[in-house]
Amino acid sequence: RDGKKWAVRCVMEKISFQGVAVAGEETALQAILTDYQSKAQGKTVAMKMNADGRITALELEGLEKTDKRSGLILDTVQMLMRRLFAPLDLQLPKNGDAGGKPWRQKGSPMALELLTRFGTAGGSRIEHRVGSTSGQSISISSTGRGMVSPGDSLEAGTGAMMKIQTTGKGYFSPALGRVIWREIHTEAKYTVSSHSSGSGRRDYEYKGMAAQVLADGTQSDPTQLSSP
Repeated sequence: RDGKKWAVRCVMEKISFQGVAVAGEETALQAILTDYQSKAQGKTVAMKMNADGRITALELEGLEKTDKRSGLILDTVQMLMRRLFAPLDLQLPKNGDAGGKPWRQKGSPMALELLTRFGTAGGSRIEHRVGSTSGQSISISSTGRGMVSPGDSLEAGTGAMMKIQTTGKGYFSPALGRVIWREIHTEAKYTVSSHSSGSGRRDYEYKGMAAQVLADGTQSDPTQLSSP
């Protein structure tokens, strides 16, 4: 701990990657995913977190860029790690008391990032509010929206903007001082898109969940957390 900032290290004891390939590319995709898994297994994700719960930096340690291919793999796995830990990026209200009002998360919330190695450009905002409170946890709901674009395409002047929105629900334990369960759901759609206009189609969708693992090996159950 350094003042109001925390250094958090997470060793990935077990990790797997899964995906759906286009027809004829199943074998190639499986080889790629197996490669990702072998490189990430046992590695450490180092995060910097503010005392209010925001994740301000995330880095996968133990992988090096030795050539173009290894650099691409590192960037891709790093991108996937940001999606993996996004549900934990939850800013708490100032001094731990929201006063019955919603509060806005500062910075660039991970829940509103696109799946890209080049970062997400544009503007977005996310607000949280306290819901029900039980004897062991506090329910916090989240809603966010913005207009964003992949960083590389915006810099090149070739990328259309995307309308992005997210919702989330989580439970915070005052006794433990941490999030014990949280789920987020993000969708994005190009503002001008002939293939999706009027169809309700999403150009990007992400769902993520993080849960505390209990001593018996089971995960925190949100249905029990919400019980009085």
